[in-house]
Amino acid sequence: MIFVSAEHGLVLSTSKGTDFNYFGSIITGNDTLGKNKTLLCSHSDGTILMHTTLGDLLRRLELDNNTSIGIGINSINLLLMSRDCIILVLYGNDNLITHTTSGKQLNYMKAPEKLLCGVLSRDGEYVIVGSEEGRVLVLRLFPLQLLYTFQQTDSSIRSIAITSNQRYVLAGLDSGAVIVFNIDFNKWHYEYRHRYTLH
Repeated sequence: MIFVSAEHGLVLSTSKGTDFNYFGSIITGNDTLGKNKTLLCSHSDGTILMHTTLGDLLRRLELDNNTSIGIGINSINLLLMSRDCIILVLYGNDNLITHTTSGKQLNYMKAPEKLLCGVLSRDGEYVIVGSEEGRVLVLRLFPLQLLYTFQQTDSSIRSIAITSNQRYVLAGLDSGAVIVFNIDFNKWHYEYRHRYTLH
């Protein structure tokens, strides 16, 4: 069982004789998928541990040698998991990598800007990220592909949220302001892509 201190970001205790002793490791991010009863924890050394919500270790994810040499071993700054169990990891501030829950690396993308925050759409097909340059970017999760960039703001984007009806993106700025962007995910969805065109 793993006990996590949210206040200090530390693993307080481990049990059940796991082979991966991360006692006292600094946790840099986590995500929980209640539907699949899965918990992800990322550590400052770039390792991701996947557990059940009961604390059983399922898997340890690490970058393959080719990717880790290309980007350098960076700490994980963002960790998200879609309903389809695709894991999005932001290594450093500009290296986005997707994995399956079995550990296979799917895609790699070098972001055009330094990313600070992100959130997945409800269906898990899109990820919205905020940059230090004050832009909000929309990416397709699989394959990793930049779809749209909203108008640049006057300060860094520190937090991102999507409303429950999936129509608005809320961006919290470093200046303390909150900006709301209108978004229509249907314009990128394959079923609705040509609904506004004449045949």
